[in-house]
Amino acid sequence: MKKILTALLLLSVATFTTTAQVKRDHSKKSIARSNGEHKEMKHDLAKKLNLTSIQQTEMKAINEDFKTKMRSLKGTSAADAGFNARKKALVNERQQKIGALLTREQKTQMAEMKKEHRLKKGEDRKDDKAQAIKTNLGLTNDQVAKMKEQQNIFKSKAEAIKNNTSLTQQQKADQLKTLRSYKRDSFKSVLTPEQLKKLDAMHQHRNRSMKTS
Repeated sequence: MKKILTALLLLSVATFTTTAQVKRDHSKKSIARSNGEHKEMKHDLAKKLNLTSIQQTEMKAINEDFKTKMRSLKGTSAADAGFNARKKALVNERQQKIGALLTREQKTQMAEMKKEHRLKKGEDRKDDKAQAIKTNLGLTNDQVAKMKEQQNIFKSKAEAIKNNTSLTQQQKADQLKTLRSYKRDSFKSVLTPEQLKKLDAMHQHRNRSMKTS
């Protein structure tokens, strides 16, 4: 019995340690990528919008002013009354100033760039999550391909349930819950028992983090 308990304890510690390391690596990569994307987007902004030298100078001044005000705001506690309102006001102020600086065509192009950036960012998050799961569970490329295929199947089924206007909200919730259960069962044919335990541990850790955040 002691050997079993010791083995389970070691498995839990190993899983937690691996998860923590993956999160730290993911955080570092996210910061580095975010900084790189920010510089790339600034360069693309001036190029794709065909900003004049005067517009570029004024745009830089607007952004520097925004950064200064944000640094001042970050010196206060996020729990302070009105913090979020002041932050939102600064963001709106910058958007209004930039809006007044750009032509109608430039505004349209900028909106398209933002949309593309959001889509790319969403795809990057999905890739990071998939890589984290692959690393943490020690998945083979074949397992990754099979899990991705199953994910796409269940995603389509979930969308069909959500878009089914003949179902009540409760019926949709019940069917989605059943679908999630089937989804986990389908992983049994792909993952080893040890990998399933690690996956459950990751989900439990994520749920606890969401509750405490």
